[in-house]
Amino acid sequence: MKKLLLACALLSTSAYALKFEIKVDLQTKTYYKKIAKNDFLKTYSIGTGTANVIVSDDGEIMVNNTSSINERDDKNSGQKRITVSGKHSIVLKDTEIAEDGSQSNINVEIFADLNKSFTGNLKSLKVPKEELISIYKEELEKAGIDQLNGMKIDTDEFKLESDIQFNDMNCVVDSDLLTCTDAFSMNITASDE
Repeated sequence: MKKLLLACALLSTSAYALKFEIKVDLQTKTYYKKIAKNDFLKTYSIGTGTANVIVSDDGEIMVNNTSSINERDDKNSGQKRITVSGKHSIVLKDTEIAEDGSQSNINVEIFADLNKSFTGNLKSLKVPKEELISIYKEELEKAGIDQLNGMKIDTDEFKLESDIQFNDMNCVVDSDLLTCTDAFSMNITASDE
């Protein structure tokens, strides 16, 4: 923690090339309960992965702090919904209410590869990573910048870069439970170079 505070102090005073990076790799498994034919509501999710903060000054790493992520998320359960809307599409509704009361709302119809039984019940689906990037990239970039601002880094004085990658979201139905797995990696960099 002392190194992190020292690095933050250096960021505000040093004349050398400073670089601050936030890297997150996260795999999630989200569980949905069936509420109607081909209509599912989130019950909870489990996320595992790593978060890494790196601060370097003129190429020398001052701080390299990695934390493991392993947590169950029950908040906002019932606020995320997947509904089959067509032969090759689903409606994804995702409302998140942050601790500060701010809210993000996603309500979008997107392409998905669907596999149904002969009776028309959903067996599995796959949402391509390109769809996920188009939906979540802006929100994740904002979250990364908020993290930098939370560390008292004036992002207006730094060049910001982001790289966000997703894997396809794969979902399988078992009885009345839809289980979806996905993964993303995010790298947000602030540099005075």
